[in-house]
Amino acid sequence: MTALRRTAALAVGNWLSRTYLIGVALVVLWVVWLSATGDGSGDANLAGVWPILVTLPGSYLGVALTVAADGAGAMPFLVVGLTFGALLNAVVLGMMARTVREYRARRRTA
Repeated sequence: MTALRRTAALAVGNWLSRTYLIGVALVVLWVVWLSATGDGSGDANLAGVWPILVTLPGSYLGVALTVAADGAGAMPFLVVGLTFGALLNAVVLGMMARTVREYRARRRTA
């Protein structure tokens, strides 16, 4: 259980990861809004690519499973893949932020 808590702390325990996750959520909301309004422009057709792009490389899993499922049951795979990609990227950003913070603290005391 402690490993799960540490991982969750890396994903949401710093401003960099939280900002990234908020950005991903805003992109997804924009895509949902754009597809729901259906304004007829070309933007609505390509808007679905943006959530995949902002969650790469972790969202490759969801994209691969979605392509393999190909049909009405493909959407859950895409959602799981995007969620996994966003959380994986948030954890990596959290690890980077922690490393920089520890480096600066060691440098001040040395």
